[in-house]
Amino acid sequence: MFRYSPHGTEVFEYYFGIRTPPNIYKLKNLQVLSCVEAESDLMRRIRSMTQLPRFSITKVREADEKDLCTAIQSMNLLRWLNVMVKDEAETLRMDVLTAAPPHLKSLLLAGKLEKVPHWFQSLRSLVYLRLYWSRLTQDVFPFIQALPCLGILVLDNAYSEKKSYCLMLGSKS
Repeated sequence: MFRYSPHGTEVFEYYFGIRTPPNIYKLKNLQVLSCVEAESDLMRRIRSMTQLPRFSITKVREADEKDLCTAIQSMNLLRWLNVMVKDEAETLRMDVLTAAPPHLKSLLLAGKLEKVPHWFQSLRSLVYLRLYWSRLTQDVFPFIQALPCLGILVLDNAYSEKKSYCLMLGSKS
């Protein structure tokens, strides 16, 4: 959901798109919601969109953590989630989320993480994981090695020492 820089993972850039209309929450059967700007009342408005299978949001601020996590927590049918912070200096805070949506298959987190989110252990259906500009100091592998369905793991500038990894694992049958 974001465009790549010719500088690879050296430059933090995000995808530009459209802003969501104020009454988007009234579309109860909407299948994909891709929000370009995280406005605080947007998070509160989308809480009622519990049937949403695909959700993407960019320009998230630390102050949005509680409302964003509350909205995601109510999306029980969510299969695909992308969350990207406003800029490279912003920290991605998703600690209020007690557990990931139960059927989540694809997850992209873009932005600095102070630590691996505690709910990573609940990603039992996850097939695709991408951490972009996370700049973690802790090793993410102990948290993800037990994920039973993980098939693709992409780590772009995920560690404080600028390393990039792309691992495509064999499918488990």
